[in-house]
Amino acid sequence: MRNCYIFLCCAIAGVFSYQVVAGQSSATVFKMPASEQANYDFKVTTLNTEWLSCTENGPGNETLQMKNLATVIAATASDVVALQEVGTSASFATIDTLVSRLGSEWGGCVEPWYVSNCYQNQAIVYKKARVQFVSSSLITNGGSAYNWSSGRYPVLYKLNFIAGNSVVPVSLINIHAKAYNDASSFNRRQAASEGLKTLLDGSTFNTQKIILLGDFNDYLTGTQCSSCTPKVSPYQNFIDATSDYKGLTQNLTDPYYGSPVIDNIIISNELFDNYVVNSAAREVAATQKVSNYSTTTTDHTPVSAIFRVSISTGVSSAPDISGITIYLNSTKDYVMVKSDVAVDRLALYNLTGQCLWTADTPVEKIAVSHLSPGIYIVVLKTERGYYQQKIMKY
Repeated sequence: MRNCYIFLCCAIAGVFSYQVVAGQSSATVFKMPASEQANYDFKVTTLNTEWLSCTENGPGNETLQMKNLATVIAATASDVVALQEVGTSASFATIDTLVSRLGSEWGGCVEPWYVSNCYQNQAIVYKKARVQFVSSSLITNGGSAYNWSSGRYPVLYKLNFIAGNSVVPVSLINIHAKAYNDASSFNRRQAASEGLKTLLDGSTFNTQKIILLGDFNDYLTGTQCSSCTPKVSPYQNFIDATSDYKGLTQNLTDPYYGSPVIDNIIISNELFDNYVVNSAAREVAATQKVSNYSTTTTDHTPVSAIFRVSISTGVSSAPDISGITIYLNSTKDYVMVKSDVAVDRLALYNLTGQCLWTADTPVEKIAVSHLSPGIYIVVLKTERGYYQQKIMKY
Protein backbone atom coordinates (compact mmCIF):
# COMPACT_ATOMS: atom_id res chain seq x y z
CA MET A 1 0.00 0.00 0.00
CA ARG A 2 1.73 3.14 -1.17
CA ASN A 3 1.09 6.38 0.74
CA CYS A 4 -2.14 5.15 2.26
CA TYR A 5 -2.64 4.74 6.00
CA ILE A 6 -5.05 2.43 7.80
CA PHE A 7 -5.53 2.19 11.55
CA LEU A 8 -4.99 -1.36 12.73
CA CYS A 9 -7.72 -2.16 15.20
CA CYS A 10 -6.84 -5.61 16.45
CA ALA A 11 -5.18 -8.83 15.36
CA ILE A 12 -6.70 -12.23 15.86
CA ALA A 13 -4.23 -15.09 15.69
CA GLY A 14 -4.85 -17.41 12.78
CA VAL A 15 -7.70 -15.39 11.27
CA PHE A 16 -7.32 -11.81 10.01
CA SER A 17 -5.77 -8.54 11.00
CA TYR A 18 -9.01 -6.60 11.39
CA GLN A 19 -8.80 -3.09 10.03
CA VAL A 20 -10.94 0.00 10.26
CA VAL A 21 -10.78 2.52 7.44
CA ALA A 22 -9.56 5.93 8.61
CA GLY A 23 -12.49 8.03 9.78
CA GLN A 24 -14.73 5.06 10.62
CA SER A 25 -15.59 4.52 14.26
CA SER A 26 -14.01 1.46 15.79
CA ALA A 27 -16.44 1.31 18.70
CA THR A 28 -18.65 -1.34 17.11
CA VAL A 29 -15.91 -3.63 15.78
CA PHE A 30 -16.07 -6.86 17.72
CA LYS A 31 -13.67 -9.72 18.10
CA MET A 32 -14.42 -13.04 16.45
CA PRO A 33 -13.39 -16.42 17.79
CA ALA A 34 -10.30 -18.06 16.34
CA SER A 35 -10.71 -19.67 12.94
CA GLU A 36 -9.05 -22.55 11.20
CA GLN A 37 -7.28 -21.68 7.96
CA ALA A 38 -6.07 -23.35 4.79
CA ASN A 39 -2.94 -22.40 2.86
CA TYR A 40 -2.81 -22.19 -0.93
CA ASP A 41 0.46 -21.74 -2.82
CA PHE A 42 0.60 -20.06 -6.22
CA LYS A 43 3.67 -20.14 -8.44
CA VAL A 44 4.14 -17.19 -10.80
CA THR A 45 6.71 -17.35 -13.61
CA THR A 46 8.16 -15.06 -16.26
CA LEU A 47 9.64 -16.30 -19.53
CA ASN A 48 10.86 -14.53 -22.66
CA THR A 49 9.94 -16.90 -25.51
CA GLU A 50 12.41 -15.41 -28.05
CA TRP A 51 10.47 -14.33 -31.13
CA LEU A 52 7.75 -16.95 -30.77
CA SER A 53 5.93 -17.45 -34.13
CA CYS A 54 8.37 -15.24 -36.06
CA THR A 55 10.05 -17.12 -38.89
CA GLU A 56 12.58 -14.33 -39.44
CA ASN A 57 14.14 -14.34 -35.96
CA GLY A 58 14.70 -16.71 -33.05
CA PRO A 59 14.86 -20.52 -33.23
CA GLY A 60 14.47 -21.82 -36.79
CA ASN A 61 11.92 -24.58 -36.19
CA GLU A 62 8.73 -22.87 -35.04
CA THR A 63 6.83 -26.12 -34.49
CA LEU A 64 9.58 -27.55 -32.31
CA GLN A 65 9.91 -24.28 -30.40
CA MET A 66 6.17 -24.30 -29.61
CA LYS A 67 6.30 -27.94 -28.52
CA ASN A 68 9.33 -27.33 -26.31
CA LEU A 69 7.82 -24.25 -24.68
CA ALA A 70 4.72 -26.25 -23.72
CA THR A 71 6.96 -28.95 -22.23
CA VAL A 72 9.01 -26.46 -20.23
CA ILE A 73 6.01 -24.49 -18.98
CA ALA A 74 4.32 -27.68 -17.79
CA ALA A 75 7.56 -28.74 -16.07
CA THR A 76 7.71 -25.52 -14.03
CA ALA A 77 4.40 -26.49 -12.34
CA SER A 78 3.47 -22.81 -12.45
CA ASP A 79 -0.03 -21.46 -12.05
CA VAL A 80 0.46 -18.43 -14.29
CA VAL A 81 3.30 -17.65 -16.70
CA ALA A 82 3.98 -14.16 -18.07
CA LEU A 83 5.44 -14.40 -21.58
CA GLN A 84 7.36 -11.88 -23.66
CA GLU A 85 8.21 -11.79 -27.39
CA VAL A 86 4.95 -13.40 -28.47
CA GLY A 87 3.86 -12.73 -32.04
CA THR A 88 0.22 -12.88 -33.01
CA SER A 89 -1.89 -12.30 -36.12
CA ALA A 90 -5.14 -13.33 -37.77
CA SER A 91 -3.25 -16.00 -39.67
CA PHE A 92 -1.54 -17.51 -36.64
CA ALA A 93 -2.90 -17.08 -33.10
CA THR A 94 0.20 -18.03 -31.15
CA ILE A 95 -1.32 -18.18 -27.67
CA ASP A 96 -4.22 -20.35 -28.83
CA THR A 97 -1.69 -22.79 -30.28
CA LEU A 98 0.37 -22.82 -27.08
CA VAL A 99 -2.71 -23.31 -24.91
CA SER A 100 -3.83 -26.16 -27.15
CA ARG A 101 -0.47 -27.88 -26.61
CA LEU A 102 -0.62 -27.31 -22.84
CA GLY A 103 -4.07 -28.87 -22.55
CA SER A 104 -7.69 -28.03 -21.81
CA GLU A 105 -6.92 -27.07 -18.20
CA TRP A 106 -5.00 -24.03 -19.42
CA GLY A 107 -6.14 -20.61 -20.61
CA GLY A 108 -4.24 -17.77 -22.23
CA CYS A 109 -4.37 -14.15 -23.33
CA VAL A 110 -2.18 -11.92 -25.47
CA GLU A 111 -2.56 -8.13 -25.35
CA PRO A 112 -0.75 -6.93 -28.49
CA TRP A 113 0.70 -3.49 -28.93
CA TYR A 114 1.15 -4.40 -32.60
CA VAL A 115 -0.55 -7.28 -34.39
CA SER A 116 2.14 -9.20 -36.23
CA ASN A 117 3.84 -12.55 -35.88
CA CYS A 118 7.19 -10.76 -35.79
CA TYR A 119 6.33 -8.16 -33.13
CA GLN A 120 7.26 -8.73 -29.51
CA ASN A 121 4.00 -8.73 -27.57
CA GLN A 122 3.32 -9.78 -23.98
CA ALA A 123 0.97 -12.62 -23.02
CA ILE A 124 0.06 -14.96 -20.19
CA VAL A 125 -0.96 -18.59 -19.87
CA TYR A 126 -2.62 -19.84 -16.69
CA LYS A 127 -4.24 -22.86 -15.08
CA LYS A 128 -7.97 -22.22 -15.13
CA ALA A 129 -8.62 -24.18 -11.94
CA ARG A 130 -6.16 -21.99 -10.03
CA VAL A 131 -6.31 -18.57 -11.70
CA GLN A 132 -9.32 -16.63 -12.93
CA PHE A 133 -8.74 -14.18 -15.77
CA VAL A 134 -10.60 -10.88 -15.28
CA SER A 135 -9.22 -8.41 -17.84
CA SER A 136 -6.12 -7.18 -19.67
CA SER A 137 -5.02 -3.80 -21.00
CA LEU A 138 -1.95 -1.91 -22.16
CA ILE A 139 -0.58 0.59 -19.62
CA THR A 140 -0.02 3.64 -21.82
CA ASN A 141 0.20 6.25 -19.03
CA GLY A 142 3.17 4.83 -17.10
CA GLY A 143 5.99 6.21 -19.22
CA SER A 144 6.29 7.35 -22.83
CA ALA A 145 6.05 5.11 -25.88
CA TYR A 146 9.62 6.04 -26.77
CA ASN A 147 10.98 4.91 -23.41
CA TRP A 148 8.97 1.70 -23.59
CA SER A 149 10.95 0.57 -26.63
CA SER A 150 8.91 2.65 -29.09
CA GLY A 151 5.49 1.42 -27.92
CA ARG A 152 6.11 -1.92 -26.24
CA TYR A 153 4.04 -0.85 -23.26
CA PRO A 154 3.56 -2.87 -20.05
CA VAL A 155 0.45 -5.02 -19.95
CA LEU A 156 -1.83 -5.15 -16.92
CA TYR A 157 -3.56 -8.46 -16.25
CA LYS A 158 -6.28 -8.41 -13.63
CA LEU A 159 -6.39 -11.90 -12.15
CA ASN A 160 -7.98 -13.72 -9.24
CA PHE A 161 -6.08 -16.45 -7.41
CA ILE A 162 -8.61 -19.16 -6.56
CA ALA A 163 -8.13 -20.33 -2.98
CA GLY A 164 -10.83 -22.84 -2.12
CA ASN A 165 -14.13 -20.98 -2.22
CA SER A 166 -12.37 -17.62 -2.08
CA VAL A 167 -10.66 -15.43 -4.66
CA VAL A 168 -7.71 -13.08 -4.14
CA PRO A 169 -7.40 -10.24 -6.69
CA VAL A 170 -3.90 -9.70 -8.09
CA SER A 171 -2.62 -7.15 -10.59
CA LEU A 172 0.08 -8.76 -12.72
CA ILE A 173 2.08 -6.29 -14.80
CA ASN A 174 4.09 -7.87 -17.62
CA ILE A 175 6.93 -5.74 -19.01
CA HIS A 176 9.53 -6.05 -21.74
CA ALA A 177 11.89 -3.13 -21.35
CA LYS A 178 14.27 -1.54 -23.88
CA ALA A 179 17.21 -3.80 -24.75
CA TYR A 180 20.98 -3.21 -25.23
CA ASN A 181 23.82 -2.08 -22.99
CA ASP A 182 24.44 1.44 -24.32
CA ALA A 183 23.79 4.57 -22.25
CA SER A 184 20.84 5.71 -24.38
CA SER A 185 19.02 2.40 -23.85
CA PHE A 186 19.80 2.57 -20.12
CA ASN A 187 18.31 6.07 -19.94
CA ARG A 188 15.13 4.86 -21.66
CA ARG A 189 14.78 1.95 -19.26
CA GLN A 190 15.32 4.26 -16.31
CA ALA A 191 12.78 6.82 -17.54
CA ALA A 192 10.23 4.07 -18.21
CA SER A 193 10.77 2.72 -14.69
CA GLU A 194 10.25 6.18 -13.20
CA GLY A 195 7.05 6.70 -15.17
CA LEU A 196 5.67 3.30 -14.17
CA LYS A 197 6.46 3.72 -10.48
CA THR A 198 4.82 7.15 -10.44
CA LEU A 199 1.67 5.53 -11.80
CA LEU A 200 1.77 2.61 -9.36
CA ASP A 201 2.29 4.96 -6.41
CA GLY A 202 -0.86 6.85 -7.35
CA SER A 203 -4.42 6.31 -6.20
CA THR A 204 -5.36 3.87 -8.98
CA PHE A 205 -2.86 1.21 -7.92
CA ASN A 206 -1.58 2.02 -4.44
CA THR A 207 -3.69 -0.55 -2.62
CA GLN A 208 -3.51 -3.33 -5.20
CA LYS A 209 -1.53 -6.55 -4.89
CA ILE A 210 1.00 -5.95 -7.65
CA ILE A 211 3.37 -8.43 -9.25
CA LEU A 212 5.66 -6.61 -11.69
CA LEU A 213 7.57 -9.12 -13.78
CA GLY A 214 9.04 -9.77 -17.20
CA ASP A 215 12.16 -9.14 -19.24
CA PHE A 216 13.63 -6.04 -17.58
CA ASN A 217 16.66 -6.17 -19.93
CA ASP A 218 18.78 -5.11 -16.98
CA TYR A 219 19.64 -6.01 -13.41
CA LEU A 220 17.98 -5.04 -10.15
CA THR A 221 21.46 -4.67 -8.66
CA GLY A 222 23.83 -2.73 -10.89
CA THR A 223 23.40 -2.48 -14.65
CA GLN A 224 24.49 -4.09 -17.89
CA CYS A 225 25.20 -0.64 -19.32
CA SER A 226 28.88 -0.77 -20.30
CA SER A 227 29.52 2.98 -20.21
CA CYS A 228 27.29 4.03 -17.32
CA THR A 229 28.83 5.47 -14.14
CA PRO A 230 27.93 4.80 -11.38
CA LYS A 231 26.72 1.24 -12.01
CA VAL A 232 23.22 1.61 -10.59
CA SER A 233 20.13 -0.23 -11.73
CA PRO A 234 17.63 1.64 -13.92
CA TYR A 235 15.07 0.17 -11.50
CA GLN A 236 16.78 1.62 -8.44
CA ASN A 237 13.68 3.72 -7.78
CA PHE A 238 11.77 0.53 -6.97
CA ILE A 239 14.65 -1.08 -5.05
CA ASP A 240 15.17 2.00 -2.84
CA ALA A 241 11.47 2.13 -1.89
CA THR A 242 11.89 -0.76 0.55
CA SER A 243 8.69 -0.14 2.48
CA ASP A 244 6.60 -0.23 -0.70
CA TYR A 245 8.32 -2.67 -3.07
CA LYS A 246 10.59 -5.69 -2.95
CA GLY A 247 12.80 -7.05 -5.70
CA LEU A 248 12.48 -10.80 -5.30
CA THR A 249 15.12 -11.63 -7.91
CA GLN A 250 17.83 -9.09 -7.21
CA ASN A 251 20.14 -11.76 -5.77
CA LEU A 252 19.66 -14.29 -8.58
CA THR A 253 22.53 -14.77 -11.01
CA ASP A 254 22.85 -16.29 -14.47
CA PRO A 255 25.95 -18.53 -14.43
CA TYR A 256 26.22 -18.53 -18.22
CA TYR A 257 26.77 -14.77 -18.34
CA GLY A 258 28.25 -14.49 -14.85
CA SER A 259 25.86 -11.64 -14.04
CA PRO A 260 22.54 -10.96 -12.31
CA VAL A 261 19.41 -12.07 -14.15
CA ILE A 262 17.53 -9.68 -16.43
CA ASP A 263 14.22 -11.57 -16.06
CA ASN A 264 12.92 -10.16 -12.81
CA ILE A 265 10.03 -10.01 -10.35
CA ILE A 266 9.12 -7.08 -8.09
CA ILE A 267 6.12 -7.03 -5.75
CA SER A 268 4.23 -4.33 -3.85
CA ASN A 269 4.00 -4.42 -0.07
CA GLU A 270 0.48 -5.83 -0.17
CA LEU A 271 2.16 -9.14 -1.08
CA PHE A 272 5.18 -9.01 1.26
CA ASP A 273 3.58 -11.41 3.73
CA ASN A 274 2.40 -13.73 0.94
CA TYR A 275 5.80 -14.24 -0.65
CA VAL A 276 7.36 -17.56 0.33
CA VAL A 277 10.85 -16.53 1.41
CA ASN A 278 13.67 -17.70 -0.87
CA SER A 279 11.24 -19.21 -3.38
CA ALA A 280 12.45 -16.96 -6.23
CA ALA A 281 14.48 -19.18 -8.54
CA ARG A 282 15.60 -19.90 -12.08
CA GLU A 283 13.74 -22.93 -13.46
CA VAL A 284 16.85 -24.75 -14.70
CA ALA A 285 15.40 -28.24 -14.19
CA ALA A 286 12.43 -27.40 -16.42
CA THR A 287 14.72 -26.35 -19.27
CA GLN A 288 16.48 -29.71 -19.08
CA LYS A 289 13.27 -31.44 -20.19
CA VAL A 290 14.12 -30.56 -23.82
CA SER A 291 17.28 -31.02 -25.87
CA ASN A 292 19.41 -28.04 -26.87
CA TYR A 293 17.09 -25.69 -25.01
CA SER A 294 18.89 -22.41 -25.72
CA THR A 295 18.97 -22.96 -29.49
CA THR A 296 15.65 -24.76 -30.07
CA THR A 297 13.43 -22.99 -27.55
CA THR A 298 14.63 -19.66 -26.11
CA ASP A 299 17.79 -18.04 -24.79
CA HIS A 300 16.00 -17.10 -21.54
CA THR A 301 15.51 -19.30 -18.47
CA PRO A 302 12.12 -19.13 -16.72
CA VAL A 303 12.19 -17.32 -13.37
CA SER A 304 9.56 -18.04 -10.71
CA ALA A 305 8.35 -17.04 -7.25
CA ILE A 306 5.77 -18.62 -4.94
CA PHE A 307 3.02 -16.81 -3.03
CA ARG A 308 1.04 -18.30 -0.16
CA VAL A 309 -2.55 -17.30 0.53
CA SER A 310 -4.14 -18.21 3.87
CA ILE A 311 -7.93 -18.37 3.91
CA SER A 312 -10.14 -18.80 6.94
CA THR A 313 -12.14 -22.01 6.69
CA GLY A 314 -14.69 -21.06 9.32
CA VAL A 315 -15.07 -20.29 13.02
CA SER A 316 -13.89 -23.46 14.69
CA SER A 317 -15.25 -22.56 18.12
CA ALA A 318 -18.66 -21.40 16.91
CA PRO A 319 -21.66 -23.52 17.97
CA ASP A 320 -24.06 -25.02 15.47
CA ILE A 321 -26.67 -22.28 15.15
CA SER A 322 -29.83 -23.09 13.23
CA GLY A 323 -32.47 -20.59 12.22
CA ILE A 324 -30.10 -18.15 10.46
CA THR A 325 -30.33 -17.43 6.74
CA ILE A 326 -28.03 -15.02 4.91
CA TYR A 327 -28.22 -14.45 1.16
CA LEU A 328 -27.73 -11.88 -1.62
CA ASN A 329 -31.04 -10.52 -2.92
CA SER A 330 -32.02 -10.83 -6.59
CA THR A 331 -30.89 -7.31 -7.49
CA LYS A 332 -27.53 -7.86 -5.77
CA ASP A 333 -27.97 -4.59 -3.86
CA TYR A 334 -28.44 -6.06 -0.39
CA VAL A 335 -27.34 -8.97 1.75
CA MET A 336 -30.48 -10.21 3.49
CA VAL A 337 -30.24 -11.43 7.09
CA LYS A 338 -33.00 -13.59 8.55
CA SER A 339 -32.58 -14.94 12.08
CA ASP A 340 -34.78 -16.74 14.57
CA VAL A 341 -31.99 -16.22 17.12
CA ALA A 342 -31.46 -12.93 18.93
CA VAL A 343 -28.65 -10.96 17.26
CA ASP A 344 -26.61 -8.46 19.26
CA ARG A 345 -24.22 -7.20 16.60
CA LEU A 346 -23.45 -7.61 12.90
CA ALA A 347 -20.39 -6.90 10.78
CA LEU A 348 -19.28 -7.21 7.17
CA TYR A 349 -15.65 -7.96 6.28
CA ASN A 350 -13.69 -8.44 3.07
CA LEU A 351 -11.23 -11.30 2.68
CA THR A 352 -8.30 -9.20 3.87
CA GLY A 353 -10.07 -8.75 7.21
CA GLN A 354 -11.05 -5.12 6.67
CA CYS A 355 -14.22 -4.20 8.53
CA LEU A 356 -16.51 -2.57 5.96
CA TRP A 357 -19.68 -2.13 8.01
CA THR A 358 -21.01 -2.78 11.53
CA ALA A 359 -24.29 -2.44 13.43
CA ASP A 360 -25.09 -2.69 17.15
CA THR A 361 -28.78 -3.38 16.53
CA PRO A 362 -30.45 -6.12 14.48
CA VAL A 363 -30.97 -5.32 10.79
CA GLU A 364 -32.58 -7.35 8.03
CA LYS A 365 -30.45 -6.11 5.15
CA ILE A 366 -26.94 -4.81 4.51
CA ALA A 367 -26.39 -2.47 1.55
CA VAL A 368 -23.66 -3.80 -0.78
CA SER A 369 -24.44 -2.10 -4.11
CA HIS A 370 -21.32 0.06 -3.72
CA LEU A 371 -18.99 -2.90 -3.23
CA SER A 372 -16.95 -4.50 -5.99
CA PRO A 373 -17.68 -8.09 -7.05
CA GLY A 374 -15.98 -10.59 -4.77
CA ILE A 375 -16.36 -12.65 -1.62
CA TYR A 376 -17.37 -11.03 1.68
CA ILE A 377 -17.93 -12.39 5.17
CA VAL A 378 -20.99 -11.59 7.27
CA VAL A 379 -20.45 -12.08 11.01
CA LEU A 380 -23.24 -12.20 13.60
CA LYS A 381 -22.86 -12.14 17.39
CA THR A 382 -25.92 -13.95 18.69
CA GLU A 383 -27.23 -15.06 22.06
CA ARG A 384 -25.85 -18.53 21.27
CA GLY A 385 -22.44 -17.50 19.99
CA TYR A 386 -20.80 -16.27 16.81
CA TYR A 387 -21.94 -17.13 13.29
CA GLN A 388 -20.23 -16.28 10.01
CA GLN A 389 -21.06 -16.90 6.37
CA LYS A 390 -19.34 -16.07 3.09
CA ILE A 391 -21.33 -14.23 0.44
CA MET A 392 -20.32 -13.97 -3.22
CA LYS A 393 -21.24 -10.65 -4.85
CA TYR A 394 -21.34 -10.93 -8.65
